[in-house]
Amino acid sequence: MTTPDVIEGLNTEFSVEDQWPVVAEPFTSWVLEDDFSDGRPPLEEAGVLLVDDVSPYELMKLRLLNASHQSLCYFAYLSGYRLVHEAGRRFVVRRIPAQLHGFRGDADAQGRCRESTCPSTNEP
Repeated sequence: MTTPDVIEGLNTEFSVEDQWPVVAEPFTSWVLEDDFSDGRPPLEEAGVLLVDDVSPYELMKLRLLNASHQSLCYFAYLSGYRLVHEAGRRFVVRRIPAQLHGFRGDADAQGRCRESTCPSTNEP
């Protein structure tokens, strides 16, 4: 969420004046199809996973991340929350995606599923 603190921090730290910077989570997984027309930079040195086919990774993201996020948001909104991170602080709300999407195992105190797998997705 863009707040005055975010705008000020961007200006202070990077000398960038932007009245509506987009705040996002850091990426922890970059997967690219290794199909470049004329060579490529050494992306693997930056932690990028280069694969022949990104389709399984796209499906995994859609089924696990997007679907879980959506299911959490609907129930959180009906419970009066307007920001995901606020709803995620409630244990019962954090468990919703795991229960709806058939994860095995139970959520721990931080809402992470133990031994979780999604039956409809094979990890690439």
